[in-house]
Amino acid sequence: MRRALRRLGWLALLALLLPALAVSGSMALSPRCADLDGRWDAAVVLGEGLGRFRGLSEGGLDRTLAGAGLQTSGKVATLIFSGRNGGRTPIVADEMARIAVAEGVPPGAARAEIRSDSTLENAAYSLAMLSPDETFVVVTEGYHLWRSWASFAWAGRAPDAICQSSPIANRDPAFVAGRLAREAAAWGLNVARGTLWSVAALLGREDDLPERFLD
Repeated sequence: MRRALRRLGWLALLALLLPALAVSGSMALSPRCADLDGRWDAAVVLGEGLGRFRGLSEGGLDRTLAGAGLQTSGKVATLIFSGRNGGRTPIVADEMARIAVAEGVPPGAARAEIRSDSTLENAAYSLAMLSPDETFVVVTEGYHLWRSWASFAWAGRAPDAICQSSPIANRDPAFVAGRLAREAAAWGLNVARGTLWSVAALLGREDDLPERFLD
């Protein structure tokens, strides 16, 4: 009995440590968008919530400006801004595209994906807007990048590159701690939801899941 409890304890510890290590590695090892070297057909810029920075959260604005910088510097041809924010207005992706155009991105080069409310949906709906032969880079904050990469791989196609908009370590320590905790928990939730959805799809039963299962 003690041995079984000890094993359960180790499993619980691993379940906590592995997501935390993934988030830390994502922050520390992912390249910054400003330092990215190469050319791609598109950048998919993932949205966050609304906030006080020109209608976006601080992170959402950072992501938007990083994506705009990639386009105006010639590293990507087009931008896809992805995110709805639960149906509240203004729609996050529309607001991101509007700001990108104000930063010098041609209007035709800034598209909005306005259906998604989660990273899994960001991936699925954004991939539907790309042709199979288009190369693309995913732009988001460092703590979110590896989970974003995994979400796109789950949805059918891994990004050709990823980059972080700006270092989160420069922000308030309480904000950083909150984001780290939330992102570590999100890893477990995404793995569980993605696995269940994939199993249901293999069985032809994905329509039996709740409509907003991937939110």
